[in-house]
Amino acid sequence: MRYEHEALDLRTARRRLNITEELMAKGWYHSLVLPDGRVMQGTQSLEYLEERLAGYPIPMDLRGKRVLDLGARDGWFSFAMEKRGAEVVAVDCVEMENFRFAHRMLGSRVDYRVMDMFEVTPDRVGRFDIVLCLGLIYHLKHPLLALERVCDLTADLAIVESFVSDENLTHNEYPWMEFYESDELGGQGDNWTGPNVECLLAFCRTAGFARVRLVEHRTDHRASVACHRKWEPAVGTGTARPTLQRVLHSQNHGINFNAARDEYISAWFLSGQPALCCDIVFAQVGDYGARPMYLTQVGERAWQMNFKLPPGLCPGWQPVRVSTSESGWSNALEIALDVSTTCGALHVKGACDGAKYSFGRAELQSGWITLWVSGLPVNADLNNVRVYLGTARLTPDYLQAEPDSSGYRQVNARLPRTIEPGSADLVVRFGDVESNAFPFVLAG
Repeated sequence: MRYEHEALDLRTARRRLNITEELMAKGWYHSLVLPDGRVMQGTQSLEYLEERLAGYPIPMDLRGKRVLDLGARDGWFSFAMEKRGAEVVAVDCVEMENFRFAHRMLGSRVDYRVMDMFEVTPDRVGRFDIVLCLGLIYHLKHPLLALERVCDLTADLAIVESFVSDENLTHNEYPWMEFYESDELGGQGDNWTGPNVECLLAFCRTAGFARVRLVEHRTDHRASVACHRKWEPAVGTGTARPTLQRVLHSQNHGINFNAARDEYISAWFLSGQPALCCDIVFAQVGDYGARPMYLTQVGERAWQMNFKLPPGLCPGWQPVRVSTSESGWSNALEIALDVSTTCGALHVKGACDGAKYSFGRAELQSGWITLWVSGLPVNADLNNVRVYLGTARLTPDYLQAEPDSSGYRQVNARLPRTIEPGSADLVVRFGDVESNAFPFVLAG
C-alpha cells in the first residue's frame, strides 16, 4: 500500500505542473518587448528568459553564423539570436500567430517555417552552427530519435532543455525516464516523456554529441545541456601518441559506412596510458568528435573501442584518429563513407589450399582457400567482396590492402562447414560484377 500511495502522490505532483490557465490568461508563453515599448507579458518573464540565455555558452557576436530554433513558440530566442547577428531559421509544428505578430512588429528577417520535428532534415534546411532545442523533447514520443536528428543538424553546438523527472532535483546515479500515456504531466496530452537528468545527459551523448555538459538545473523541474560536436582544443595536445592499428565497421568488419544508418566504428589501438575509460579516450572522424560507448583492454597495451559514426560528415574518405587525456592524436586510418561500390572487370588468376598451397585444389579439413583477384576497387573490404565455390558462399577473412605489381590482391576465404567435396567453379563478385570462373577441386 505504501507504494500505491507514493505513486498517487507522484501523479498528483506531475498534474500540478500545469500552466494552462496562466497561459490562457496571458496569451503569451515568452515575454517580449516590442519596438513601441509595449511588453507582452508571458508565463516566462523577461528576467527568466535573459537568465536562461546568459547561462548558455552562446557567443554574443553571431555574425556569419546560422542558428536553428526548434519549437520556437513565440520566438523570443529566435529574435534574440537574430539580434546578435545570426541568420536564424525558426521552426514549429503549428503556426503561431504570436510569432507572426512579433515578427512583423520587430521587422524581423527570421525564416519562419511550420514543420514537424522529423521533417527538419539537413537536405531541407541545411546544417547550423547552433541549434536550440528548448522545451521540446518531452513533447515527443521518440526523444532519442529526435536528439539524433538534432545532432545531425548541428555543426558545432546544440542547447537541449527539457523537463526532468528527478524528485527534488536530487542526483541520481542511474538514467531512467517516465512515460506519460495520457495527461499525467501538466494535464496536457502532448507531454510524453520525463527523463531524469542522468538520462537526459545519456541521451545527448548517445545521439552522437562528442561532449555534453549540464549548464542549468533549476528548481522548476527543468534542465539544460550544452552539447558539442567537437572536442575542446586541449584534447590531443600531449606528446605521446597512440598507435591506431585497425578501423572497421562494428558489425560487418568492412571499411564502408552508410551515413543514412545508425552505424558504429570499432577501432583497435595501442596506448601506454594505463587505466583508460570512456571519459578519457577521444575519437575523431573528419572534423567531428565521437565519444566511446564501449572500451575494453585486449592486450598489455592494446585496446578496442566502439563509437557512433558521427552524423553530418561529407561523403568520401574520412580520417579516423584517437587520443587520450595524456596524449596527442594518433596516426589516421580512413573509412569510406557513402563511397560507390562499383568496379570494372574482375579476374581470378589462381587459387589454392590456404594451408598446403596446392594449386587448383584444397583439402576440406584445411578450412580455407587463398585466391588472387584483380579489378577490386580501393574500397573493397571483407564485407562487400563475395567469394563463391559453386553455390556455396565462402567468408573472406583477409584482403590484401594494396595490389601487387600485376594488379592482383590476395583474398583468404573460409569454407563453410556445410560445404560438400567435389569440383566447382570459384568466382568473385563485387556489386553487380562477377569474375571469370576458375575451376577448383575440393577434396574430402
